[in-house]
Amino acid sequence: MAPPPDSDQATNLDKKNYEWRQLADKFKLTPRQLEAARLLVEGNPHKRIARRMQITINSVNTHLKRVYDKTGSANTVELVFRVEEFFRSLSPNR
Repeated sequence: MAPPPDSDQATNLDKKNYEWRQLADKFKLTPRQLEAARLLVEGNPHKRIARRMQITINSVNTHLKRVYDKTGSANTVELVFRVEEFFRSLSPNR
């Protein structure tokens, strides 16, 4: 079993979760859309996202299409850019 995270790791995790919640609120993403977007931005291919979320690849594609529409992104690269830009707006020192 892994040791408990130190306070810096826990703080960073809390900050990350906060940022993702803020992103979901801003773009009105459902929990599943947020999960798919987060996994994609973290570098996971659609097949792995489908396995992790226990859904079909078609469902992953549907979730991501809705995320692209809601965020004004045309593709994964634009989505990653918008997410990073949004996170920077939350913490300018990033």
